[in-house]
This record gives sequence, C-alpha cells and structure tokens, in this order.
Amino acid sequence: MRVAIESKAEDLAPALRDFARGQRGLDMMRNQAAQAARIAGLLPDGPLRLWVQGGWREVEVIGFELHGEAFTRHGPRVEALNSEAMGAMRRGGAVRGAAPTPILAGQTPRRRG
Repeated sequence: MRVAIESKAEDLAPALRDFARGQRGLDMMRNQAAQAARIAGLLPDGPLRLWVQGGWREVEVIGFELHGEAFTRHGPRVEALNSEAMGAMRRGGAVRGAAPTPILAGQTPRRRG
C-alpha cells in the first residue's frame, strides 16, 4: 500500500479509496489510504463513515506534514542559538549554558513579507 500512496499513480487511487472504505487491514492503513484518496479527489470533504476499531464510525480524515523548516525568521542571535541547539540535538548532547527560554525572552520573530 505504501508504494501505491507514494507513487501517486492515478490508476491506483480508486484501489486506495476502496481499501479505505472496507473492513480489511489495519485501521492505520485504511486511514492512510483514505488520506491519499481524499488528496486524489476521490473522497468528499468532511466526515466519512469508515470501519474503525471494529465498527463503522463517522470520522474526520485529517492529514498533516512535519518538517524542520521554520516559518518565521529570527534575528542573528536567535538563529545562532537555534543552529547550536539543532546541532546539539543531532549529536545527542545539550546546548552549552543556561536553558534557552530566559535567553530568548522578549525576542519577537520577524514576519516574512
């Protein structure tokens, strides 16, 4: 199923929709299929009647994506602290000095124009 979702092949979207509307497979897999079918425009917006936890239920299929890209830009001092913190997290260590909250108090992000 993962290949069908990642391929975004139009001829596989109806199979994903049908799988999402069925009772076979794991709830998580049917939810992922429903998200892909909705993105392909094969399922309507709003609540759907899906087989979840052993019964038919009205559910809202919600999708989201996590990424490390910032939506706001900060000043050079904050960006440097952020860079240091990200490096420390990747190495499994801690950022030197005090906790970042007191250092960043009063800082306001600049909005992109």
